[in-house]
Amino acid sequence: MEINILESHEDLSQQAAAIILRQLDAKKDMLLCAATGNTPTRTYELLAQEYGHQPKRFTDMRVLKLDEWGGLPMTDPGSFSHHLISMTGGFFLSATIRPIHKRNAGGYRDSCLKPVP
Repeated sequence: MEINILESHEDLSQQAAAIILRQLDAKKDMLLCAATGNTPTRTYELLAQEYGHQPKRFTDMRVLKLDEWGGLPMTDPGSFSHHLISMTGGFFLSATIRPIHKRNAGGYRDSCLKPVP
């Protein structure tokens, strides 16, 4: 593991975006596990800018939205989807990016109620 100490949040975001883009170039159908919050926001903005220049680069990329609430519509202001869409100008709604989060997936309630051994 490589640990880098950077001078600013902008430097961190630039480096994170560069790493993601290198991985995307190496594996076209890479899975980006996207988390919400202020820290990754600038990285997503930089990816959206790159998408504006080279949309085909992202054709097979998959996105797993880690912080989505089951049953909450994508248009709800409290949803992670709404957050991603509003901060990236629709980058994560692109037809070429395939979200793999299944909304309202059957069985989640049973899984949550299952006792822990």
